[in-house]
Amino acid sequence: MNIAVTPRITSNWTPPVQTADAAQVNALAIVAHDLRGPLTNLSALLDLIEKHSARQNSDGIASCTTRASAIVDNLGDMLSAILDRVKTTGDPLGYVPSAIDGQSVVCQAVEQNQPNANRKDVTLKVTTDAPFPICADGRLLAHALDNLLGNAIKHSVPGGTVACHMERQGSHMVIQVSNQSVGLNELDIRRAFQPFTKLSAKSRTDRTSWGLGLWIVRLIAERHGGTIQGKASDREGNVTFTLSLPV
Repeated sequence: MNIAVTPRITSNWTPPVQTADAAQVNALAIVAHDLRGPLTNLSALLDLIEKHSARQNSDGIASCTTRASAIVDNLGDMLSAILDRVKTTGDPLGYVPSAIDGQSVVCQAVEQNQPNANRKDVTLKVTTDAPFPICADGRLLAHALDNLLGNAIKHSVPGGTVACHMERQGSHMVIQVSNQSVGLNELDIRRAFQPFTKLSAKSRTDRTSWGLGLWIVRLIAERHGGTIQGKASDREGNVTFTLSLPV
């Protein structure tokens, strides 16, 4: 049985006017949540550096150090961008479109989540079309993909696969992230896009989760006038989230 739920999102959606205090509180929640993903991947890279050091593998140490440095740089840029958006627009996820390559953003998000996938024995598989020029907010898109991939890895079974596929469908760019999950039930799918969601005991592999990742993805989809859908298969235990954004 397939379960598909689509939040009510319209293409001409505009964010509600927020007070300065509300915007700052939302920014703090988003920043606090999004520190977790990069820190998890940094922790995984430190583990690898320790192993390479014990084997005196200088090439492995150099590779991990380069990747860790890139994550730190990206983290600094992300935090600065969120706080700057709050200061200038009053919205921590303020939409600032520009011409970008969608394929490059997808591949970068996959690369940044690779260390944690390796540590959890999860295979990351990405398939995209050729370079994909679109008009979108590159930082927000990367932000959404990081949350989708991090969530998929977290809920994957050991030895499972997280697949990320991007293609053009008419006037939309469609990105699908799927995993071999411990299982989401119908209630989980219906509530997954709300903040501070607590999943069922069966699917809650990380009891410290704040339940903000998919909420952030939904807000980013809304900023772009797009949609985010969740679909779970009871038989295979696979879960797919589909992000669709107008080109």
